[in-house]
Order: sequence, then C-alpha cells, then structure tokens
Amino acid sequence: MEKNSSLFQGIFTMYDAALVKATKAGVGDSVSWSSSGGTAKGKILRVVRRGKVNVPGSSFTITGTPEDPAVLIRVYRDGKPTDTVVGHKMSTLRLIGSL
Repeated sequence: MEKNSSLFQGIFTMYDAALVKATKAGVGDSVSWSSSGGTAKGKILRVVRRGKVNVPGSSFTITGTPEDPAVLIRVYRDGKPTDTVVGHKMSTLRLIGSL
C-alpha cells in the first residue's frame, strides 16, 4: 500500500506544480484567476513591478510592487482572445498551460 501512496503523492505534487501561483509569470504567459462567473483565463500583456497601471476601459488603477506586481491580462473565452483587458495583482493568478 505504501507504494501506491507514493504514486498518489507524486500525482498530487505534479498537479500542484501545474497550479502554482504565478509569482514569476511574464508577458505572453497564460494564467487563470477566480472571477464572479467562475474561473477566467487569459494571457499577460504587461507586468508593472513599480508604480501604477491604469486598467483600460475602467477608472481602476493597480499599484505594482516587486513583491506583488500589477498585471494587465487579455481575457480569453473558448480559447480565443476577446477585446476585454483586466488588471490583477500577480498573487491572485495561477500559471496554466497554453490556451
């Protein structure tokens, strides 16, 4: 039974690695985040590590720091890019495979 336990542990470790927080994500990386409608997905357009960034089409600004950068993301639906760009803190994102 211990052998199976190790196998399951390895599977969960791989799963957790795939859902790591996006602490070092960069432009072009695919990410997901929790939204009011469930899980949203997109690609990073811009990362701001010092200062503020305006979220296009809104009155919101996000302040980025080296520890928790501000990120602008193009939203994807059904694997296709939309015109919607959102802003988040890096700490709220998860790296995912390609869209």
